[in-house]
Amino acid sequence: MSALDFVDMPGLHALARAARRMSAEGRRLRLRNPQPYLRRLLSLLELDHLIAEG
Repeated sequence: MSALDFVDMPGLHALARAARRMSAEGRRLRLRNPQPYLRRLLSLLELDHLIAEG
């Protein structure tokens, strides 16, 4: 995700949907090194739990 320079609402929706589907299967979707703007968007949408720290 560090090279991503744009994501629109359908893209964010796809990430949220994928995270929900994986969670239902007992797995987790984690994003590594998202750009600051994407980190902010995820936080605003309460999806910041998808960010892998470290």
